[in-house]
Amino acid sequence: KISQWIIDYRLPAFIVTIVATALAIAGLGQLTFTSDYRIFFSDDNPELMAYQKIQDTYGQSDNVMFLLAPRNGDLFTSENIAATEWLTKKCWELPYSQRVDSITNFQHTAVSEDDLIVSFLSEVAAEQGPEAMKEIAIHEPMLVNRLISPSAHVTAINVYLELPADQTGPLKILMNKARELKSNFIARYPQFEVYILGIAPVNHGFNEVAQSDNKTIFPAMMLVILVLVGLLLRSISSTLITMAIILMSVLATFGLTGLLGIPLNTVNMITPLLLITLAVADCVHILSHYLACLRKGLDSVSAMRTSMEINLFPVFLTSFTTAIGFLSMNFSDSPPFRELGNLSGMGVAITFLFSIALLPQLGIWFTRNKHAFDSTWTEAFDKLAAFVIRNHLVLFWVCLLAAISVISFIPKNEMNDDNVGYFSTDLPIRQAADFAQANLSGMHVIEYALDSKQTNGISDPKFLEQVYAFTEWYRQQPEVNHARKPRAR
Repeated sequence: KISQWIIDYRLPAFIVTIVATALAIAGLGQLTFTSDYRIFFSDDNPELMAYQKIQDTYGQSDNVMFLLAPRNGDLFTSENIAATEWLTKKCWELPYSQRVDSITNFQHTAVSEDDLIVSFLSEVAAEQGPEAMKEIAIHEPMLVNRLISPSAHVTAINVYLELPADQTGPLKILMNKARELKSNFIARYPQFEVYILGIAPVNHGFNEVAQSDNKTIFPAMMLVILVLVGLLLRSISSTLITMAIILMSVLATFGLTGLLGIPLNTVNMITPLLLITLAVADCVHILSHYLACLRKGLDSVSAMRTSMEINLFPVFLTSFTTAIGFLSMNFSDSPPFRELGNLSGMGVAITFLFSIALLPQLGIWFTRNKHAFDSTWTEAFDKLAAFVIRNHLVLFWVCLLAAISVISFIPKNEMNDDNVGYFSTDLPIRQAADFAQANLSGMHVIEYALDSKQTNGISDPKFLEQVYAFTEWYRQQPEVNHARKPRAR
């Protein structure tokens, strides 16, 4: 029998598994993390290909935006204009900045007799006063609901970026500098509330939240498991063995992830939480029967052999079907979810291997004493079982009706992939997004690449007429608060 072989050769299996685990864990140093939003799409995804074509033609749309809200509610005072101009100039010093758009450096064209006079709006304020600048800004379609609110109580400074392909490290550098600039600005001009928003901050926000969650959720879950497993098994050594199997499974899985060159992201980083569930189930099944056999007077080797004979096939079947379920995620169109399925499936296999190769030897070494508490039976569970058997028909119909009632709410589900909605309302990035939505503009943008199909066709009056008609049509659509004029290339 396989269970007999596992017990007879438990020490060699233990040693080989430990060595293999050590080699796998060495891959932790090769782990990388990516925050590029493009990873959610396959290379042949039509939307990604269209987006990439626009990026290659017109430049990247990655940005970081500073939202400025003067506490007096009036942006157009000499001091507030000067503050906006100071921050606009400083934004050019941010890493990877390619262009900075602001109301102060917006080029305004005026007609004076036969001359066209082009000047920055900050120059208009210096020559004609803040009110003249305000009058131009709040009536300029290129600015309203993009860089300034209609009531002139909020403005934005938009920094366009040219980020490298691997954005994770550069994003951290950029955001550190952006936050430092925000702090310096507030220290210099305390009359402003300042928010940081944009594609780059949102991407970096996902990284920070994922890393923060792993530092809090995983340890908290381990603590809960430590307590619950301790209560179930009433054995300190068995509880510690379970925790060891969990930790080694997670470390080995992530080590192999590094060796395979699979980058971590906000999706596949939840793999440990999935593995913990199965690891606990495997360990509790095997150890509970092992402790029960010890209580009956069996020696440790015989008790572990009996437990493996009872649990080997159920544990294998559970692990196998669970792995198949995770691997079915390879049918997903999104690469991170395919990676999540593959890593989880691999982790399930590793957890099963550790449960039959490491756990028996650890159990025999560290859990030898009889336990007065029978973990396979308690009076409470005996009463519950008797209640279920006596009332099986009633319970069947009650549960069936309850299931049907819950199923009837399926049509109430809504598909929603609002990336800002992933963040808690107490996070700065979410507060910035909500503030922008309420006071200036939303984050969602639709971009079109319009091809005239002719050389120099973008200067054709007929083509331009169609483009501007399209722009005006969009401005009239519901939930559209700004439509920009096209950029030529």
